[in-house]
Amino acid sequence: MSLNVVLKKFTQISSYDEWIDKIFSVVKTGLPKNDIIRNINYRDSLGSSRIDKNLILPHIVNGELQESYVVISQINKAVRYIDCKPVSNAIVVVSKPNDPSVGSFIDRLVDDEFIQRICNGKLNNQKLRELLKGKR
Repeated sequence: MSLNVVLKKFTQISSYDEWIDKIFSVVKTGLPKNDIIRNINYRDSLGSSRIDKNLILPHIVNGELQESYVVISQINKAVRYIDCKPVSNAIVVVSKPNDPSVGSFIDRLVDDEFIQRICNGKLNNQKLRELLKGKR
């Protein structure tokens, strides 16, 4: 089974909580939205998941999932994240346990160019597909 990678762009988001809520109002994983949000909030309580100046990686693992999801999300105006710094790009991972496709995706996050392309405001679904296939 392949990894579900979704691009979601939003405007008029005023808070991190609203952003996460909006993502899982449109991306259906098969789990209740409130359970996902509660688990992401718990993970956030353990510490920041910031991986770059303007990119966060909120993530959870849930054994009830049939498939794993990576949601790449951008908002047009940065919001304050839990570390009190602004952010407008997120990679939200909702994974089943030990999913090698998620591990392969996460391995790509060490590449600065990959990160820059994920955070590019001009990213669209076609460019995302090309990026995931390794095209420049």
